[in-house]
Amino acid sequence: MAEQTFAEITDRISQELQDTGNTNWGDPEIKLAIADGLIEVSQYDPYTIVRTFEVETRQGSASATTAGALVDTGVSQFLASDTGKYIFNDDDNTWAEVTAFVSTSQLTLSKDIFTVGETYRMFNKYCWNNRQLNIADEYDNIIDFASVEYPTQRFRRNIVNEQVLSGGRVLELDLMWGPDDTSVTGAEKEVFVEYTTRHRLNAMTDLAASLTGAHAAGVTSLTLGDLTDADTPIQKGELLEIAGIRGIYRATADATISSNAATLAIFPGLESAGENSDVVTFIGSTFTQRIEWVFPQLVAGRLAISKTRLRNDGINKGGSAAADRMREWGERKVEAALRELRKLKKPNQRKEQPDLPYLGRNRVPFFGPGRFG
Repeated sequence: MAEQTFAEITDRISQELQDTGNTNWGDPEIKLAIADGLIEVSQYDPYTIVRTFEVETRQGSASATTAGALVDTGVSQFLASDTGKYIFNDDDNTWAEVTAFVSTSQLTLSKDIFTVGETYRMFNKYCWNNRQLNIADEYDNIIDFASVEYPTQRFRRNIVNEQVLSGGRVLELDLMWGPDDTSVTGAEKEVFVEYTTRHRLNAMTDLAASLTGAHAAGVTSLTLGDLTDADTPIQKGELLEIAGIRGIYRATADATISSNAATLAIFPGLESAGENSDVVTFIGSTFTQRIEWVFPQLVAGRLAISKTRLRNDGINKGGSAAADRMREWGERKVEAALRELRKLKKPNQRKEQPDLPYLGRNRVPFFGPGRFG
């Protein structure tokens, strides 16, 4: 990633405008233009990120009739992270959502749908077959998919085709066979989803923080310390990394910093447990060096054009043509920036499904009873 900070790029924009004192373009106006510029440059050369999702194929049978619950003492395979997932009754063709984790053998359900002996299948939230992933929390941040890989960590990448369903909540893998049985130790659960998203430019002056207290794997809320109060708020969409924990995390809501501390909602949930004082580092910029160079020119040009109308309303030192000259200067700046961005725009690099399908080690049959209503 490039090295210039938000403040440095802001200064370069002001320098391009020959307004380093911010007489004509104040900081609030420049910040709004930067936000628009991040969206614009991302249409040409977006940031690429890889997220890890998991398939869900567990199944079993109810060992007891318990109102509003699913009890299965035969396998004891339930997890705290199952809350929100969907349960399908294979005998009655009925559905329920997991509302609470009780134990490894009992879940609380949104409906009373099971009697003893009836079989069930579990699916990811919003999903109705075992080839589907819940991407609802991430879909709005996706510009386009680059590749989907299942299973992962192979000498030859197992790229599969995919289809977005249910208004962007579900990603279905194009598998010729069902995925692994996720109740088995060592099952191939992980799916790598590579996609493009908009660039980020973090305005925080201090990008370092730390975890306060222990954090369990899967949690989506972080308690942070060692922050700088002047950086409040932490903006929704900012990216961060945590020492010793795999992955890049995204703030899902603004967070107020008070007394050098904040509670930050994130996506995805932590890949593994975090300890007290683990170092948290916010990503300052996702720009490449080329974008870092062209971005201030693009934003400065847009800002110059935006002031043209106001200059038309008065008599300027440069005469009646001053507004036209400013607009033309801004348009030339924008066009020069767009020429460079067009050079960065890549052709469709989409990876297609390989010739040989993945047959799996502990695979279950493909199962999809119909869409959840």
